[in-house]
Amino acid sequence: MIEKEYIVVIAGSSGYEITKEVQKKGYKVLLIGGRKNDYGSKIADVFFNIDLREKQKIYEKIKEKNITKLILGTGHIFALELAIFLKKKDIELSINLEASLIAKDKYLFKKKLEELNFHTPRYLIFKSKDDVNLEKIFSSLKFPLVIKATLDKTLPKKANNKEELMSYIEIMKKLDTPYIIEEYIEGVEVTVPIVSNPKDTRAILVSYYNKAKYTKLEGFFKNNEEYKLDELKEKELLDYSEKIIKKMNIWGVSRLDIIVGKDGKNYVLECNSIIVTGVYHGMDKEYIEKFLKVSDVNFAELTVTNALEIFKK
Repeated sequence: MIEKEYIVVIAGSSGYEITKEVQKKGYKVLLIGGRKNDYGSKIADVFFNIDLREKQKIYEKIKEKNITKLILGTGHIFALELAIFLKKKDIELSINLEASLIAKDKYLFKKKLEELNFHTPRYLIFKSKDDVNLEKIFSSLKFPLVIKATLDKTLPKKANNKEELMSYIEIMKKLDTPYIIEEYIEGVEVTVPIVSNPKDTRAILVSYYNKAKYTKLEGFFKNNEEYKLDELKEKELLDYSEKIIKKMNIWGVSRLDIIVGKDGKNYVLECNSIIVTGVYHGMDKEYIEKFLKVSDVNFAELTVTNALEIFKK
């Protein structure tokens, strides 16, 4: 009997769903996770509980099973840093690592959008130790403003006045993180999931999941109205999203957060290049209920099928 091939999976809270889908495709799974009872640990063929920063030990475990392929189902910075290490060891990845690293950094992503002539809110970038020149800010941007850590050390916050802005800047300084201050665009916020590989890119749907609303981000207006775009505008957003992902060469199942402004322009806010696909982890009820479960799409299956297509290259 031919021994089934192993694939290594690092997926965090999506570990159960990704593992199950890989096994359905006829492979065994070496699941790597940092928690003793990580999601998927009980169904994986082999579960290796280890800190993801232990790169050499993880590589040795992978080689022990003669594994050459890795499916990433989480965009956590430790997982991406591990992927950098493993790629240098000739482990094939289910993503385009360089593109995902750009998408992970909000400043690098916005800079790339501008280079490619896509719309994004106007912004200024600051290092954590920078003295903030308010005159410079207010000569370029007007309230309300949104302040974001470039690498997700804290959630975005909306500053409606000078006092709020200064208090949020102090938080960024204490966290010792670079941050962006950008204009707030009023309009309809949507998120568009896209599946992409070197041969094909397809925007899946326009979702009205609104992170600011459902996670109650600081300073954002609590509006319970549900806004919908017409079919023509939704089609435009799907095409627009495909162009961005293609030009940035992002592979996998990603998600673009976009605001359709009152001027009719599509302003790209952020990109999650590796989306959470786990519906059983319970960590973000609103994301599960308002995004993952509102369509018939099995995002975990899509992630695995697309990864196998990428491995064929």
